[in-house]
Amino acid sequence: MTNSRWHDNTTDEMHDTIGDKDRRFLIRVGNDYRTLEKLLTPDFEQKLPLQIDGVVVDGNHSTKFKDLRERLSGDSQVLIDHQVYRLQQASCRDHPSLVALPYAHKEREYRPEDFADDDFIKTFVQSVLNEQHKFRVTDYLAPSFFVSSPESPWLELNRRLLGETMNQVGAQVYATVCIPSNMQRNSIVIDWTINSGAAGVYLLVTPLSALTDPIPKLVQFLDLAKRLSDAGLTVIAGRQPAFGLAMMAMGVASFDAGIAQSERFNLANLVRPKRRTEAQVHPRHGAPRGIYLADLMTTVPAKVAKSILSVPSLKALLVCDELCCRGSFQSILVRPEEHFLWARAREVAAIRSDPKDWRPRRLAERVSRARQVADKIKVTLGTAAPSFEHLDRWPRVIEQISASFRVSGR
Repeated sequence: MTNSRWHDNTTDEMHDTIGDKDRRFLIRVGNDYRTLEKLLTPDFEQKLPLQIDGVVVDGNHSTKFKDLRERLSGDSQVLIDHQVYRLQQASCRDHPSLVALPYAHKEREYRPEDFADDDFIKTFVQSVLNEQHKFRVTDYLAPSFFVSSPESPWLELNRRLLGETMNQVGAQVYATVCIPSNMQRNSIVIDWTINSGAAGVYLLVTPLSALTDPIPKLVQFLDLAKRLSDAGLTVIAGRQPAFGLAMMAMGVASFDAGIAQSERFNLANLVRPKRRTEAQVHPRHGAPRGIYLADLMTTVPAKVAKSILSVPSLKALLVCDELCCRGSFQSILVRPEEHFLWARAREVAAIRSDPKDWRPRRLAERVSRARQVADKIKVTLGTAAPSFEHLDRWPRVIEQISASFRVSGR
């Protein structure tokens, strides 16, 4: 039975799932949230707010972003990533923001036996949902732990957690699936997700790097998302920056990504014991982060971006005419977060401007142009240039997955 306390309080905020609409790009909000708040607020220079599809907020930071929530438009999708899949590792105790979560274990990491009691599951789920409810999410993410194998006891527990979530909030729920890359074709996980009764799935595959992973692995990822989508689930591919554009163009999934972050997700890095590095002890304030070069479809280190843009012939290939760079193209180095958000908004709009059947081909053409620019950079900078090998793989991934869809009729 649906818990009326949750359901009644969220009716005005909830929206229909987006399965029959364009896939969305959701911004994963981090410590750079002030930049996003600024772009959502019009001023003399910026007449209209940046149009975004929505946001994903880490549960361990949601209290910082209450002002941001007020600036989001009514049709924005708003999700909280509960981070539960990080709470089964002993190293979670090294991360104060995780320990501070109301649903974190008070003394250690979680273990399957902690959830033997149905009342405990009910209380745990209610605590996770309470944080999402307070942020006025548009869709709930069911708590879920990382499942390392089909035999893992966490798999059955995740079923129970999802069932209890749906008992409390109804059907407007996304299952959270966090699995290793070697389980992408496991029928047990796929069938359970499809038959779960959830409206959608938040998909995290680890480790996954669109920059370095071989073609078969990336094809498997796209195929998994497509199978889930074909079954009627609204799929969101978690932590997939530029490669998420391929998923959107293929009609496979929505995706989220942090601002100008690299093309990889590795859960092991998130749960690794936290150590104070030299940079943390003596922080270098103002040091720019990665720089997204849209014409390369790649985020590069700031040092590399400076080398590329210092060459006039290369700089001419990477012109940005968005509001962020109209005063000076050097703004891309000074305000990389703003540049990324404007560039990504243009990329998403470009995909949506094409008929759906044309989008994979248009994306492949864009990757081909990016590869040509990359070749000129490699010739000019020599060994100082990145390899850009992913730009050779991505068109082949798109072609292989397109061919498999044509053969299967999907």
